[in-house]
Formats: sequence, structure tokens, C-alpha cells
Amino acid sequence: YAANNYGLLEYDGSQWRVYGMYYGNLPRSIAQVDNRAVFIGATNDFGVFTPTSTGGMRYTSLMSGEIEPNYGEIWDIEIVGNQVYFFARHQIITAIVESRKSIRSEGVEEDSVWLRDVRTIKVDSRVFCAEEVGEAIYVGTDNGLYLLTGTRMNRIHGSDLLRGYEVRCIQTLDAERLLIATDLGGLFVYDGTRIAPFRTD
Repeated sequence: YAANNYGLLEYDGSQWRVYGMYYGNLPRSIAQVDNRAVFIGATNDFGVFTPTSTGGMRYTSLMSGEIEPNYGEIWDIEIVGNQVYFFARHQIITAIVESRKSIRSEGVEEDSVWLRDVRTIKVDSRVFCAEEVGEAIYVGTDNGLYLLTGTRMNRIHGSDLLRGYEVRCIQTLDAERLLIATDLGGLFVYDGTRIAPFRTD
């Protein structure tokens, strides 16, 4: 699966199919829940594509009255267990994922995915990226590196070293270290206790 301006793209090894979203929303991120569903984040909307009985995919928006509108694009989606996180520029929407069967008007039984316990986490800094590492979620911002615990953003000790740069990517370097890539400040390593520059040739 991939996302582009036309919707969700599906490739089965020989051909491509595209499943559009309504209202002209521009998809920005995807995350596969399981073999049955794909979350998608777009401009001021996010939802889920689930398979239909005819072999296609159906989009359902998961926006609700609990979520403030006009938050912009959802640039990243992370799933940890049955918890999902949708990352916008200045807020994170989190919820519990529930799957169940539903009967459509035609009497056909299909899989459905819903969210419960939806919460919004306000972020003072601008969020650029997020990465799940061993059921922990690290968030890269323009004010350093954060660890997301429940609904709390905890700034990582030593993030002052990243001040003035935008953390654009976080990846696992090895079993004990994270690699942090910034926009203009180069690479850094976080070993669980401190952040240090990552020197290369």
C-alpha cells in the first residue's frame, strides 16, 4: 500500500488499484492495522480503508466531535498494540482500536474498525516525525526529542543539544541506540541516557 494525492494505492504484484477519499482530501500517511484494514491520514481528516465483500476497499472517516477540526495534515501514524497515534503538526490524536463485524444494508457481513477513548494531545513544539521503538514512541520536533508516554510528552534529557534544529527522522541504529537526523545539524545518537553527535567520515 502507498498513498498519493489520489488516495490509497494498492499493488498486488501485477497491477495497481486506487481507492479515493471524498471531499478532495490529500492523503499524507498510512499504517496497516492488520490484513483487513489500513489507516490513512489526510488534510483535516483521517480514517480507515477496510476490505469489501467484492474485493475492493471502502473508506470510513474516523473524525468525531471529540476532535478539533482544522489541525492540518496527518503526517505520520504509529500503532502500538491496540493503541493508534495520528501525528499532526501541533497535536497528536490517540485512541484505542476496535475491530468487529458489521452487517451492511445488503445483508453482507464485513469487517469494521472503530476508535474509542479518543484523546488529543497538544504539542507546543512542531512535530516532524515519530518512531515506535520497542512499544515506546519517540517524537522528533523543532525543540528536541520527546518520549510519548500515554498522553504525556516527556522531553528527553540532553535535547538542548538539538535546540535550533528540526528533528526530521528517528531510526533504530542498533539494539541500544537511536539515530537522530536533523535538518541542518547533522546526525546524533541517543543511547538511553544522553544525546551525542554521530561522527562519520
